[in-house]
Amino acid sequence: MKGLSEFGFRLRPAVFLVLVLAMLYGAFSYFTLPAREDPQITVREAVVSTAYPGMDAERVERLITTPIAEALKSIPEHDEIRATSMEGQSIIHIEAKFAAGDLPQVWDEVRDKVAEVRPLLPEGAREPRINDDFGDVAVITLALQSSDFDMFELGDLAEHVRNQLYTVPGTRKVDILGRPQERVYIEISNAVQAELGVPLSVVANQLRMQNIVRPGGAIETDSLSIAIEPSGSFDSIEEIENLYIELGPQAGSVRLGDYAEVTRTVADPPGNSAYFNGEPAIVFAISMLESESVLNYAERASAEIEDIRGSLPAGVTLETMTYQANQVEDAVYGVSLNVVQTLAIVLGVVILFLGLRTGLIVGSIVPAVVLVTLAVMGIYGIKLERMSLATIVIALGLLVDNGIVIAEDFKTRLSEGVSKRDAIGETGDELALPLLASSITTILVFLPLMLAQHTSGEYTRNISIIILITLSASWLIAMTVTPTLCYWFVKPDAEEEKGRVGRKVDELFEAANTRYEAILRRLLAHRKRFLLAMLALFVVSGASIGLVQQQFFPSSDRSQILIYADMPVGTSSAAMDERIAQVSRYINDEERYPDFEGVASYSGFGGPRFVLSLAPTDPAPNRGFFVVNTTGTDARDQGIESLRTDLSAAFPDTRMRISGMFLGPSDPNILQVQVRGPDAEILQETGGKLAAVFREVDGTIDVFSDWENETMQMRIDVDQAAARAAGVSSSDIAGSLATYFSGQPVGEYREGDDLVPIVLRAPGDERTDPGRVEGVTIFPSGGGAPIPLGQVATPEIVPQPGWIQTEDLIQTLTIEGRPTE
Repeated sequence: MKGLSEFGFRLRPAVFLVLVLAMLYGAFSYFTLPAREDPQITVREAVVSTAYPGMDAERVERLITTPIAEALKSIPEHDEIRATSMEGQSIIHIEAKFAAGDLPQVWDEVRDKVAEVRPLLPEGAREPRINDDFGDVAVITLALQSSDFDMFELGDLAEHVRNQLYTVPGTRKVDILGRPQERVYIEISNAVQAELGVPLSVVANQLRMQNIVRPGGAIETDSLSIAIEPSGSFDSIEEIENLYIELGPQAGSVRLGDYAEVTRTVADPPGNSAYFNGEPAIVFAISMLESESVLNYAERASAEIEDIRGSLPAGVTLETMTYQANQVEDAVYGVSLNVVQTLAIVLGVVILFLGLRTGLIVGSIVPAVVLVTLAVMGIYGIKLERMSLATIVIALGLLVDNGIVIAEDFKTRLSEGVSKRDAIGETGDELALPLLASSITTILVFLPLMLAQHTSGEYTRNISIIILITLSASWLIAMTVTPTLCYWFVKPDAEEEKGRVGRKVDELFEAANTRYEAILRRLLAHRKRFLLAMLALFVVSGASIGLVQQQFFPSSDRSQILIYADMPVGTSSAAMDERIAQVSRYINDEERYPDFEGVASYSGFGGPRFVLSLAPTDPAPNRGFFVVNTTGTDARDQGIESLRTDLSAAFPDTRMRISGMFLGPSDPNILQVQVRGPDAEILQETGGKLAAVFREVDGTIDVFSDWENETMQMRIDVDQAAARAAGVSSSDIAGSLATYFSGQPVGEYREGDDLVPIVLRAPGDERTDPGRVEGVTIFPSGGGAPIPLGQVATPEIVPQPGWIQTEDLIQTLTIEGRPTE
């Protein structure tokens, strides 16, 4: 590496041309590179969801979760399989290994394994749904609301709005959330069933046979082909009511509408719903292509959103709930401002202490290195985000050292009588390797962040990459460009004219050097004592680390509050939906919380992923989620404390976990302790003890178990001897109860391109009354007289686990808590 400075001087026109071009490309890259708030993290996770309405958590875990998890376990690239089994639902998260390169191939294997195990699932289990887009981030979320139109009409309008949003270049996906689901319900009371003498299954079969969309073939003539299309599908509610049900050769047929109530209404129980500022809303979650810049995409999307707002009917609003571009702009350009401020400070300091000429030479390296770094980022596609730009700020204090050493050495040689031409070669030959070693040492300090095989390492990887680029560029520019600039502009101290400030600085330095020399000589005279003192100080410092508050990632500067709401397991989705609406209206009270700008609420699910590191919670009837926007970070911090106090007092039966946003791949403030084993009772007992330990620690809040509370199950104890005597099987009993209380799908009602499921069930006053169970009419599948359930079975209320959690097929209970912030 000797001769590098000579090489730079001899080819200085080419060197400066390359440098200027690189700086220009760096400036261009700053405005064209994709901008993000945080580093891109690859979400190596897919979700397999399987529903079986009415099945208890233990049987879901045994009959659905375990077979699917065992099949997924055979995939070599899997890292962890976490599963939740609850009443009527199995949710399995499969996480791929960090080293797994071809994730689409892994997800294809997941689909193959689920398809293989599908025939082994119990009859009645719905088709497993696989979501491998779990990591999609909504850069914009919108709320469609109206006080003049009902939610069904808004749902039709939402389809039109989504089609328009898809016209924005760079759009990847637009999800519609919170749209109410419609159903056509045919409700027949238990007494009517007994009167007619036919089971609901007969009614269901006749409805299916009537409501068909099936071609009748085609007539082929010599010149034409004429399609045959028999009528039969229901085109109106009246057609369903006018359907005649055959009761048998003796009883004849009856009109369905005379014995059943046919209604078209919202699904009961309600599905996932959303609110904005306390009012029902249909939410659009807009995600963009990965190659797009958030700022550029948001600008295009905003223009289209404004056009859509102008085309909406009067009384319909389209409000912005979250807008990622604002956060990205604050993160990227806020850090960019810090870069400029740091640059000015560094330039001012070096000019103050090195003099104007030398200071300007050294200071010129800083913007050059920054722009060259941006050029390299542009070449390799490293995005502009919080970590990469913040690392440039960190590097500014490091990269200037190379230039200072070169310039000071050059200036010293001139003062010693060496000619400028000889000083170039001597400075470069003597300092090239030491400065390179110094730069490499600093680079290696940050190397673990690049090599870490973990999500946190992926989040911080750009720190080490940017340090590598900036220090390498700094060393290269210092060795090739700085000596040439010194040759042109540096003068020996004797020739350089200094003003009053410069002379004063020299005097201060001279005094400091004299004292420093005296202290150094005294320490050298007592070097053994000094070394022992330093060793003792090192030990004390190491022991004192435990007294310092530690946090791997700092708190986020997002002015948003997150609220996780949970009611006891067993709470109906209708009750949870009502509670979410109440809490949303409570938070939206401007007199109570004047610094809150809006609140988005989701019932039954966690809403869209609007920040990459914030994974939505699994859907459950007893869960809800809120995002509260505030006017600033101070309002956020005050709001967190106020909401913790106010919500616990106003809604004591609902557990609220309230926190601010966080940086990093996951919330660093949460502490979790796991208990694993085959015995559920021991897990629950040990978990209770751990939760008690958590609560005894001062400052600990939000302590809970992910197995939740026990819930109640009505177990039907069938007297098999009596059932056989009556000609009734367990299948007859299960089918009759399921149809009576939960409903049986019997087809679809078609209206344009909308498909509304038709469900056969009992009226509301009967199916919501547990006391009606014994009186439910059971029809023997082999014929015979119908009987009430109470003649062959006894219902009993028994406790059952609310949720069952497993990791890698082992039952795992997690106790969680967090410190007060």
